[in-house]
Amino acid sequence: MADLLLELFSEEIPARMQPRAEQDLKRILGEVLESARLHPKGLVTYSTPRRLVAHLPFLLTRMPNISEERRGPKVGAPDIAVSGFAKSVGVKPKDLFEKEGYLYATIEQKGATAAELLSDLLPQLLSRFPWPKSMRWGSGKFRWVRPLHSILCILDGQVVTFEVDGVKSGNFTWGHRFLAPEKIQVSSFYDYEAKLKKVELNLSLIYGITGQMNQAESILRKYFDEPIVYNNLGIYAHLGDDNDLAHTYLNKALTSSPGIYESAWNNLKRIKPLTSPE
Repeated sequence: MADLLLELFSEEIPARMQPRAEQDLKRILGEVLESARLHPKGLVTYSTPRRLVAHLPFLLTRMPNISEERRGPKVGAPDIAVSGFAKSVGVKPKDLFEKEGYLYATIEQKGATAAELLSDLLPQLLSRFPWPKSMRWGSGKFRWVRPLHSILCILDGQVVTFEVDGVKSGNFTWGHRFLAPEKIQVSSFYDYEAKLKKVELNLSLIYGITGQMNQAESILRKYFDEPIVYNNLGIYAHLGDDNDLAHTYLNKALTSSPGIYESAWNNLKRIKPLTSPE
């Protein structure tokens, strides 16, 4: 089994589009890989303001070989018809066999590797991704929700090579736009997660509590209800009864590095990060 990581890194995705984008990526990628007989298992998708991510921990490394019987002319047909059929299916006339009054050929087709299939299938998938609204930029014809900057695609530590409108797949992503804007090279999903944590992108919070909304919301509210002592002042950030705001914040739709900050014209300082529970 192979492990696949796909990240589509763009300008900010509107908050209202992120949950549906996760669902659509999971559905479409799963359908495409299942139709290719790679039998994906455990596919999970995530989003942050600038990332749409898929992690697939179980995927066949190669499409299974196919053995197919192809029916030809009737038994006793002219030699020219028999040889013509044999040539069309890539076998010799002597390799044909009789079955129910007809000549048949057995065609063996070797399955392509997962990397080869992904290189062909992913550009097609991305070109027809069903964003409610999309845009073009520059002189290209490719459409995405916002300009696409990079594609991270790794299968068992190796780059799956393809290109979409001039954007080539690779083994790197980017940190937080302001806190850590450097390029980050990764080799797997777990390496990806660990390195993003180091640059203030807490994926154990952003990703780990997906599907546990009630528990996560109580954690978030407790976080905001606790005072912060900063410069001898007690600072409170209060959500009140605004459930929509809580859900938007919790669903990482507005920020991929949640916390409370002190800001100035030329400086951004984190006072208190939001961390996941032990």
